[in-house]
Amino acid sequence: MRIVRLGLGLCICAGIGAFAACGGPAMDAASASGPAIASAHVDGKIKGQTLEARDAIAYTMPALQGMRILISNQTGVCGKVWKSDFKIRGIRALQFVVAEDRGAPKSPGVFLVNDGSSARFAVGGFVAYDDKCNELEGGVEDADTGAITGKLTIDEIDLANGGRVTGSFDLRLKGGDHVSGTFTAPYCAKPDSVEAAAFNPVCQ
Repeated sequence: MRIVRLGLGLCICAGIGAFAACGGPAMDAASASGPAIASAHVDGKIKGQTLEARDAIAYTMPALQGMRILISNQTGVCGKVWKSDFKIRGIRALQFVVAEDRGAPKSPGVFLVNDGSSARFAVGGFVAYDDKCNELEGGVEDADTGAITGKLTIDEIDLANGGRVTGSFDLRLKGGDHVSGTFTAPYCAKPDSVEAAAFNPVCQ
């Protein structure tokens, strides 16, 4: 069984995913090279959860064996995620971890959800916190929101300052819900002021 660390202080066995809603263009996903434009569109609902996508980022980190894509209801998440990894008050977000040979993807292509037989795979999850950073029902620990089949397709990938990741996803969840969508996620580079191993999740 694959174990992938998604953050939030827990490890995810290759098989959670989720999300709800339909979002429009997002602004202010910043990389170290300056402002960039992000966008995301998501179709489908999960347990009544909805999300107005206002930001999307892609980033890598030493503790994560892959690349994370984050679609959020908040703007400016690039700066927040490197501070908290990413326990952010009031956030609702769809996240994917996409991996190839235990590292970040090297080229565009199709990544099957929960495909333990492939060197290329993806897992996903819906994250929701209240204003005190308590996880809400329907978050990543909710078994009904786990993705059991589907795929994430990367059309473009440039993991460098000023780069971006674009693509689409299509998921069937354990509870029977179906979600799909597209994203343009600017690359979110690690600030020089952040130590690679110094991640202490905080409520911010």
